[in-house]
Amino acid sequence: MTDLEQRLRNETGRLTRALQDASKQRKEMQADLIWQRDDITEAIDLLQAGSVRDAIQVLQGSLDRRDRTREQRKVKHESAE
Repeated sequence: MTDLEQRLRNETGRLTRALQDASKQRKEMQADLIWQRDDITEAIDLLQAGSVRDAIQVLQGSLDRRDRTREQRKVKHESAE
């Protein structure tokens, strides 16, 4: 195998891994958005029922989960650089 072939093979492997990582992150982000939408819908229903305290708890839980998942992705992204 020539040097050029080896470099191209290495680059193909690197790009394949990057694509797999990006695809996984996209799926995780989609799941987070669906979860957030469900939480918002639940909070709206609770507000309409007059349960302000319960709605706040649902929204706070959603924000907390968002902060945790955002930090996990940020760490993954920084370590990939």
